[in-house]
Amino acid sequence: MEIHSKFDEVDISVYHLVFIGNSINNIIEAFSKVIYKIDDLHEKVLYVSTFSIVLIQTVSFLDEYHNFLKTDNEELNNTIKVIKKTVKPATDQIKKWRDINEFRNNVLAHNLRDRKKMMTVFEKGLSSYDIPKNSNDLMVLQNCISAIKQTFESAFASRLQILQEYLDKLKIPPKENKFKNSKEAKKVAQTIYNQVNTNIAQLKSSVLNE
Repeated sequence: MEIHSKFDEVDISVYHLVFIGNSINNIIEAFSKVIYKIDDLHEKVLYVSTFSIVLIQTVSFLDEYHNFLKTDNEELNNTIKVIKKTVKPATDQIKKWRDINEFRNNVLAHNLRDRKKMMTVFEKGLSSYDIPKNSNDLMVLQNCISAIKQTFESAFASRLQILQEYLDKLKIPPKENKFKNSKEAKKVAQTIYNQVNTNIAQLKSSVLNE
């Protein structure tokens, strides 16, 4: 791929870290703006959704940090090692939540099943996972990720700018939306709903006639 011939893997990896880190921060900030302004039920739903996507993205962030943030360039690799040593207090804190990976895999990504143990996660219980669980935990997690993100962002600022300028010049046309307006979308949704109900009625009728 062309981008890999133009930029070092470190440039791409740091860009990913910054992108994911910003996304996590934006999600948490957006949630913090609506709490106490909506009813308890909707707030709880948004709370669970916020935690879920933040944990998914935290795993992606850590995967990028541990597995992709490296290079064959010895000088550059030494710089990365120094920065990683600098942000170690943040990574050490995140590691204290020992089940983030497992929770992401079993609860959030793989349909509520621990595939290795062939069991539903409800046998273990969702509350038994050692993960961030309340707003205080979320604040600490957010600050840890921000510290890592900002440190690399500052160290690689000029390289990130060049990569961003390259990406901005790419002109890949977006895919068209399946439905152009709400009227069209509602019509299709209602048609599907009616078809499903017809199928259910036919199924009930066939069962009763057996």
